[in-house]
Amino acid sequence: MSSIVIEPKYRHFKAELIIGATYSPVYDFPTLSKTNFKPNKAVPFDKIKGADFNQWVHFYIHDDRFNQIWNAPTRYLKMLKKFAGVITPDFSVYIKMPRAMQIWNTYRNRATAYYLQKNGIPIIPNIRWGDERTYDFAFEGIAKGGTVAISTNGCILNKLDRYYFKKGLAKMVEVLHPSIVVNYSYTPDDIFKQYKDMGIEIIMMENYNLTREQQNKLPMQLTFFGGGGSDDMRGGFHSPKHLGRRQVGNTPMSNRSQNSQTASIAKKLKLTDDEASELHDLVHGMGWGYSRILKEAKLYFNIK
Repeated sequence: MSSIVIEPKYRHFKAELIIGATYSPVYDFPTLSKTNFKPNKAVPFDKIKGADFNQWVHFYIHDDRFNQIWNAPTRYLKMLKKFAGVITPDFSVYIKMPRAMQIWNTYRNRATAYYLQKNGIPIIPNIRWGDERTYDFAFEGIAKGGTVAISTNGCILNKLDRYYFKKGLAKMVEVLHPSIVVNYSYTPDDIFKQYKDMGIEIIMMENYNLTREQQNKLPMQLTFFGGGGSDDMRGGFHSPKHLGRRQVGNTPMSNRSQNSQTASIAKKLKLTDDEASELHDLVHGMGWGYSRILKEAKLYFNIK
């Protein structure tokens, strides 16, 4: 799309962040220029005071620790320019967030990234997704074939987390065809090896709080430290769901039907009680029908 000129008077919309931008075709996210940087290490945004400038800055921390970069971005330009570069903000996209909020946070990620890039700061765009419902906007505004950044930090804590992360990563690679993927924190082969085999360079950026040796030895524990959106994959955002739907007791009608279908599929696939519980967590609130639940269950439990 052509450039859109935004009048500076609309500053309460943070319109100054995107002056001069070109926009993505569906959601009008400001588009970012392709980059091919290879960072060596990174410091969390909330630890930049007094930090070594020979490193990148990242935002894989809780949102409340960097919301000021959205509220007053100009204030931080001078400081951020002293560092090697910035892995762009990571406003959360919780699975159970209302879709409007997921899109809004993705927009904020892109708008802040564009502002930093426009002001001469080397950036690597951070990519954040939730479940498959976020795929139509999670990758918009990002140039294909360049370097992107992601983080396993807090996003592979259990089988369900890992499932959503791996599925989203596969979609991201399919859509963006990155040449380099920078992963902040633990980078296990069962997730990343297939992409190395495809010729994508995978760069593991050490968790700020742990040494490489600790990260290799403690893959599960490390994800609790310095967590960048540690609830993103787990649906930690408890939003009011199914508002306006007729309910029986405390359970929406759609969920009652889905629970019945899930139980039937668990029996059909001869799942254990624990596996049946996992399946329930996987499909809860997704609005899937019987055939879709069956398909996802077979993929999730690797059943032919």
